[in-house]
Amino acid sequence: MKLYPSLPEEVAALTAISKAAFDTDVSVGMDSPGGPPDYDNPHWHEQMRQEHHLYTFADDSGTILGGAILFEGDEGVFIGRIFVDPAHHRQGLGIRLMEAVEALFPQAPAFRLDTPACNRRTNRFYRKGCGIRVLHQGKERSTMTGEALWLSYCQASGISTDTPHDTWKFCGGGPAADELADLVLAGIKTATASAMIAYRTEGEPIPKVGCLSVVLFDNDEAACIIRDTKVSVVPFDEVSPAHAFREGEDDRSLEKWREVHLRFFTPDYEAAGLPFDRHGDCVLEEFEVVYRPPLYRPVDMAAYPRKTHFDYFRTMANPYVGTTVQVDVTALKDRCKARGISFFLMFLHAAALAADDIPQFRQRIRGDSIVEYSRCGTSHTESMPDGTYVYCTLNHHLPLETYLREAKAAQEASRQQSGLSEDENSEGLYFISCLPWLSYTALIQPTGDDSNPRITWGKYTQDAAGRWIMPVTVLCHHALVDGRQLGQFYQLLEQQMARLVQPD
Repeated sequence: MKLYPSLPEEVAALTAISKAAFDTDVSVGMDSPGGPPDYDNPHWHEQMRQEHHLYTFADDSGTILGGAILFEGDEGVFIGRIFVDPAHHRQGLGIRLMEAVEALFPQAPAFRLDTPACNRRTNRFYRKGCGIRVLHQGKERSTMTGEALWLSYCQASGISTDTPHDTWKFCGGGPAADELADLVLAGIKTATASAMIAYRTEGEPIPKVGCLSVVLFDNDEAACIIRDTKVSVVPFDEVSPAHAFREGEDDRSLEKWREVHLRFFTPDYEAAGLPFDRHGDCVLEEFEVVYRPPLYRPVDMAAYPRKTHFDYFRTMANPYVGTTVQVDVTALKDRCKARGISFFLMFLHAAALAADDIPQFRQRIRGDSIVEYSRCGTSHTESMPDGTYVYCTLNHHLPLETYLREAKAAQEASRQQSGLSEDENSEGLYFISCLPWLSYTALIQPTGDDSNPRITWGKYTQDAAGRWIMPVTVLCHHALVDGRQLGQFYQLLEQQMARLVQPD
């Protein structure tokens, strides 16, 4: 087996193998046949060959088994993609190909790659077959492990890396770990609670004021570092409404706090062989966030596969590309009406989460380079009584009910201001607008020297089939985003709306 820079006469065969290989991913989690940008484009593969990024994987007889797109840079080798002829799947050739990549670059400090979280085959292959740790599952947040965040914090604050600290996830992991960590990052959750019986069972001391903790998301990525500012021991049935509010969960009421924590603490009592005790002690902690991961990372331009496209489009007088699509919002409209909630806020939530799942939508241009945000917020126009409007910034990463509550408060607060004051970090936002007065088929929008995506929608109207149809416009900087990503956005938007209309 050998891996070598591809020859011109091999490009057509490699393109055919790439298409066949990626089209099989529909059987392992992908929504439909297809692959990464230009996976079936022979001209693009030829360009990659000319730029010395296309490699051929062949057996000793010269039979082409697969290929790879590789980018070598100062930080290591970025594996743009690897593919094996489906006729040779399940023969261990994927691992052999990865071994060949490592052998070709013996001095590389690291090998990096991206793969969709929904693709079960490739995630399992990279984790188990190649020993690669998958950092991003689902919605991307940060790129730092808990250890890396701790080392960064120690360096920034001047403390020893040996300083005692804990590393943990809320609720021990699962979806709740992500939801609660997001509440902490949003400044809503500033307290937590544990059952005293759990500390006694495990023989661990309770926290003290000043204790530091690295909080993780469920996928082991770092969310933040917190420091306890107050620790108290209080019987379960004497926890105050003020503490329940500080925990920031659900409707922030004491009644809901008791309901949730009774369910959460019961396994701790069962582990000790005891029934749940409503008079049992709880360890209540109040905390502050002292350190967060960076909001963005620089993109390695030496390994960036669209470098030529970036240089070509970023200097144009009008570098934006956009489209307007008529979107069926019937189910979401009916769901909002039945629940008595804002269609605008629900659709904004779906649109922003769809944008989050496309890395190019989170990228911004800075001079000759690109930064990629780990998460973006939204800034939308909020109408004023005098016919003008102001900007309102929202955090759509919160659990839905919390998002709706906080969004309404933010809308009300924004109406108390005057003029168009920008958020201090407007670069990390999606710009949102709504034109509820008209249904349209095309829209021209003003742009500045920024590279923020713009998402706009109009009035929904009923068609002959009884569906409620709404125009949705997306405008993005073409140096970062192509038509493929625009198409992905509308597909992801449909998925997010479908999620929102699921029964409670």
